[in-house]
Amino acid sequence: MQEWNSYLPLEITQQAEKADITVLRSPPPLQFPPPETNPSDSQPDRPRLAIGRARSAETRFEIYTKTTSSEEPPVLAHRFTIRLRPDQASSYLLAAARHELGHALGIWGHSPLQTDALYFFPGSQLSAHLQSGYQYAQTYL
Repeated sequence: MQEWNSYLPLEITQQAEKADITVLRSPPPLQFPPPETNPSDSQPDRPRLAIGRARSAETRFEIYTKTTSSEEPPVLAHRFTIRLRPDQASSYLLAAARHELGHALGIWGHSPLQTDALYFFPGSQLSAHLQSGYQYAQTYL
């Protein structure tokens, strides 16, 4: 939080109902993609089982109306809940917290730059990226 506080004033509260961002040290739920149908299967209508995706962190949001005073109409507001897997190495936990807090502060997308807090590279693309880098190194080194 201290890292983001230099950009936006943040305040810690112990009263969960007043918090716009709640950080929980609990594993995010597994994500299961919808079952797919395998056309080459002898039973094409039978869905294939999908393996759940374990994650180190997750941010979810809720939009609600907030009343600031009796004279003013309610305004739309949002609350975020960040879940951080507590069994991670401290450096991974810090990186995941920094990344998810960036989402909670309004940075919705991801960055392709490894040095950015919002960097994200899914495993399948990372494998392809590493493979192409390896092929590049073999060709030019």
